[in-house]
Amino acid sequence: MLNNFQQSKDQTLSAGSSLECQGAHLIGAPIIGYISVYVGWRGSFLWYVLPVTLFGLFLAIRFIPTRQTDQVQKGGIANIIESFKGVLTNVSAVSCLTSTTLIAASYMAMVSYAPSYFREQFSLSTAHASLLVIGSSVFFIFGTRITGRLISSYGRKPMMLWPTALAALSIYAYLNIQNIWVSMAARFLGSTFSAIVFTTANALTLEQVPQFRGTVMSLNQASFSLGGVLGTGLGGLIVLIAGYSGMGISHGTMMIMALLLLHFFAKEPND
Repeated sequence: MLNNFQQSKDQTLSAGSSLECQGAHLIGAPIIGYISVYVGWRGSFLWYVLPVTLFGLFLAIRFIPTRQTDQVQKGGIANIIESFKGVLTNVSAVSCLTSTTLIAASYMAMVSYAPSYFREQFSLSTAHASLLVIGSSVFFIFGTRITGRLISSYGRKPMMLWPTALAALSIYAYLNIQNIWVSMAARFLGSTFSAIVFTTANALTLEQVPQFRGTVMSLNQASFSLGGVLGTGLGGLIVLIAGYSGMGISHGTMMIMALLLLHFFAKEPND
């Protein structure tokens, strides 16, 4: 939907989308934590999540204009089968989507299990663990803010390769270093690098098959959601079997696998 209204600034659009999601997490997580102390988790959903969701629905219905999505494009009128075929037969596009799944699996598991890890490993209190979540969100937002300039200077593909490698290293480091301050620093740096990766991934994937941008964006979101579910579920299983250190190795390896896919199969637009 966003792409239909702003097609000329893909990196800005991608950065804004990532920034809004993380900003919502930065604001919502502390509020839910505060409310749940007094009314429990059911009450926090009733008194915060439900009203905010309904308000967002109202804004979408009231202020987002309706636009036709089946208008004639440069490549002609494309039906659903043609658009999916066009995307899924493009090797570069499929490699970007697969990489998104692996990156999301790795990062979302880190987001889910980081507070528990710091509480168990370093006896961090719940309040301090909440501050850790807020700090990670701040560093993620910082990463999204600088990505647009980096893409303009170095291109989309290069800005996915080296941040992905650094994100993989930070995931392994923070779950295996026994010093709390170094571990927290690695966690925050990992949030910054992951923000760069996610924002650049959206911009890179969107340009793989320009005539089917809507389908690409849908598949990209589906890949992200699939990765989050698989990564979180697999992470819990690995923690039970091999501990948090094992999850650092496995999920850092997922980032490396994404890096290899991007390096060998993904193409920079206009190459």
